[in-house]
Amino acid sequence: MTKERKLCNGDAPQEKSVYDQQRIARPAIYMYCGRASFGIGVLCMLAEVSVFIIKRGLTSMGIGIWTGAPFVLLGAVTMAVPKTRTVCSINTCLVFCVASLAIAFIGVLLCIAHILELSLILQQQYTPSPNFELHCRGCGHYIVIKETGQIGLLLLQSLVSAILLCFAYKDCLCCHPTETHLVTASTLCTRESP
Repeated sequence: MTKERKLCNGDAPQEKSVYDQQRIARPAIYMYCGRASFGIGVLCMLAEVSVFIIKRGLTSMGIGIWTGAPFVLLGAVTMAVPKTRTVCSINTCLVFCVASLAIAFIGVLLCIAHILELSLILQQQYTPSPNFELHCRGCGHYIVIKETGQIGLLLLQSLVSAILLCFAYKDCLCCHPTETHLVTASTLCTRESP
C-alpha cells in the first residue's frame, strides 16, 4: 500500500503573496538588533555633527553621517519585521544587513586613514589647506578621539548586522512559502491507494 497526497475537492494550488505572514524563529532578536542599530546610527550622526562644529578648518569626511543614516534605516526596517512577518520585510532586512556590513567596513578604513592624516597635521608635518584654522591642538585631538570612537561604533554595528544577517537568512530559508513558491490548499488529503 502506498500513500499519495492529493488535493481535496479539486482545490487548485494557491500562489503565496509576499505580504503573507511568515513564521519567525526569534522575533525578539529583530527588536534588539533593530534598536541597537538605530541607536548606533544616531550616535554616529551626533558625533559627526560635533566635529562639524569644532573642526576649524580640519578636513572632515562626514563618515558619521553617511554611515549613521543607513544604520538608522536598518534599525527601523528590522524593528518592523516582527510586526509584519512578511517575506518582503525579511528579504529587505537581509539586503540592508549586507549593505550595512559593507558600509561599516568602508567606514573603518576611512576612519583609520583620517586618523593618520590628522596625526601628521598635529605633528605639524604639513598644512592641510591655506585656510587652516586649527587654533588649539585640543580640537585636533578631539577629532582623533571621535574617529577612534567611530571605529568602535562601526565594529559594534558590524557585529549587530552579522547576528541579524544570520537570523534573517535562516528565517528566509525556513519560511517555506515565498513569492516564487506554490503551496497547495490547506485541505490536502492523504488517501491510500493499492
